Amino acid sequence: MTMNMQLISKISNYAKVNSLRSAFEVAISMVLYGASIATVAVCYFQNEYWAYVLSAVLLGLTTVRMFCLQHDCGHNSLFKKRRTNRWVGILLGYLIFVPHYYWTKKHAIHHASTNQLDRSTVGGVEPLTPDEYYRLSWLNKAAYRVERNLFLLITVGAVFFFFAHLRYVKKKCLIKTIGLLP
Repeated sequence: MTMNMQLISKISNYAKVNSLRSAFEVAISMVLYGASIATVAVCYFQNEYWAYVLSAVLLGLTTVRMFCLQHDCGHNSLFKKRRTNRWVGILLGYLIFVPHYYWTKKHAIHHASTNQLDRSTVGGVEPLTPDEYYRLSWLNKAAYRVERNLFLLITVGAVFFFFAHLRYVKKKCLIKTIGLLP
């Protein structure tokens, strides 16, 4: 058996949907999320600033975990049933303030058009060909490179996306998210 076949046989179990395990992961994440919020609140009101900072970091990590689960629901890969993925995604989206229907729709467009020069990208930065880049002024080249800086994408970009962009989504997407549209 080749090395690739051995690797495939070892990881094939992880490629299958296990709804029971998924439900367990969602439940554990929700318990951790609730406990993190409670701990942040208690530490804040008790003036325990170091514990407050540590619990806020735990809350941030738990929020990222819940976003990852919501992301998988958007791809219909967390549970076997599409409907279960949708409702769990909506629930997680409410808890972490990410409108599930809007995000899923935009994320699907992002997957369909990322790095395709003839199509507009959503959720990413517009790519340039080398010729287009070389024709830019030095200031625009610097801006282009800053826009693609990994540290800035993860920090400033994430803060903008989650705290500004997602706060101004279209009403139709919000109404569909809460189940008022077919």
